[in-house]
Amino acid sequence: MSLLNPAQVAFVAGDDALSAPIPGLILEVRVKVGDNVSAGQIVAVMEAMKMENNLIAQKDGVVKDIRVQKGTEVSTGDIIMIIH
Repeated sequence: MSLLNPAQVAFVAGDDALSAPIPGLILEVRVKVGDNVSAGQIVAVMEAMKMENNLIAQKDGVVKDIRVQKGTEVSTGDIIMIIH
């Protein structure tokens, strides 16, 4: 559960970029480059403020780039992945 949204968290920095909503630690990346994803699909999980937050795809598309891996520390606004 997240303080920002009890269900799932998704923030977009531009049409194709999924970005970190708050500073945290990437716990899991559930997709790889080339995967097809659907809007609402959990694509990564991050720990922030001692809670797990699901990062979800904002739209249907293909994962073009992943800029984090398990254990990556991210800041607010850092791009997690590109979905086009």
